[in-house]
Amino acid sequence: MDREKYQITFLLAFLILICALLLACPSPVTHAGPGLPPRETPTPTRPSGDDDGKPTGAHIILQAQSALVEVWTVVQWQDSAGSWHDIEGWSGALDEGDQKVWWVAPKDFGTGPFRWLVHQGQGGKLLAQSELFYLPHSAGETVRIEAPLVPSQPTQRPTSISTLPYPSPDGSCIELQVRPRQAGLWAIVQWQDSAGGWHDIEGWQGTLEKSHKQDWWVAPGIFGKGPFRWAVYQSQGGQPLATSDSFYLPDTVGKKVRVEMTLY
Repeated sequence: MDREKYQITFLLAFLILICALLLACPSPVTHAGPGLPPRETPTPTRPSGDDDGKPTGAHIILQAQSALVEVWTVVQWQDSAGSWHDIEGWSGALDEGDQKVWWVAPKDFGTGPFRWLVHQGQGGKLLAQSELFYLPHSAGETVRIEAPLVPSQPTQRPTSISTLPYPSPDGSCIELQVRPRQAGLWAIVQWQDSAGGWHDIEGWQGTLEKSHKQDWWVAPGIFGKGPFRWAVYQSQGGQPLATSDSFYLPDTVGKKVRVEMTLY
C-alpha cells in the first residue's frame, strides 16, 4: 500500500515538473527585419483555372508583344517609400506565346501600385516594364497589362496643371495638412512616371496657407490619375523635409483627397 502511494506521489511530482518546464519555455516568435517594408507581399494560392471550391478570385494578364523565347516576367509592388520589390509567387516564363496569367486572391483585391517587368531570361537583361497598375477590385475581373519588349521610357505627362480656385462646380480638390505649423514651408505636388521617377507639377506648388495647409483644384479631365505625392521643403528652393505616401486624384466631382504629414 505504501509502495502504491509512493509511486502515485512520484508520478504527480514528475507531471508537475514537466508542466513547469513547458510554461517556462517562451514560444517562438518571428520578427520582421528592420529593413522590411510594412506591407504583406501578395502570393497566389492556386493556379488559374483550378476549380477546387476555394473562394472565387480574379486574374491579371501580361500581354508581351514579342516572339522571343525564354522571356522571364516578374510582378513587383511598390512600398510607401517608392521602392520596388519582386513578388516571388508572381514570376516565371510566359504561359502560351506572349501571355502570362496570375490568379489574384480576394484578400488582395484593389491593392497596388504594381508593375510588370520582362527580362531576357531569368536574371537577364531588362527588356521592358509596364505602366503602374492596381489589382482587380472584384471576383471574376481581369486586369490586362501590355508591355512591348522595348526599353521602357518614362511616360510623358504635362507638368503644368490648371489651378482654378476651389470650390468649383465641376471639379474636386486635393488638400495637404502639415503638423506642426511652421512659417514659410513650401509644398510641391509631384507625379510619378512609369520608370519610377518623380516630377514637380508647376501649377501645384506654393507656400502653405496659415503655415499648415494647401488646397488645389482638380479638373474632371484628370480624375483618378496617379500616382502623385506631396513634397515639403523648408522654403522655396530650400532643404527638403519630407514626402508623403503616394496617392491618386479624386475620381468624382466634389470629392476631396486629404493627405496629412507630420514633420519631425
